[in-house]
Amino acid sequence: MTTKLSAILLVVVVLLLPVVMAAGESASAGKYVDCHEHLSGSYQGICVGWIHDAKCKRACLAENSNNYDGFCNFFQCWCLSPCTSEEAAAAASAPIRH
Repeated sequence: MTTKLSAILLVVVVLLLPVVMAAGESASAGKYVDCHEHLSGSYQGICVGWIHDAKCKRACLAENSNNYDGFCNFFQCWCLSPCTSEEAAAAASAPIRH
């Protein structure tokens, strides 16, 4: 009896996990919309947040005068540059990718 209950519980968890993950992604999707979030072309080496964020930001600012920030994510340096009004409107009306 305990084995059947454990098996049923495992199946329920496995089936619900993708639903819970998708709900979390769609809820946070609007937070990360940035027209120009791109990998740095000049940063060298691994990029770990809190350790290398300042170095990444300096590389991004030196790389292009349009860049206004830089941050580490997934061991890579990402630069941010502002959207134009046309790009902002296009990003706001674009469908959310899953």
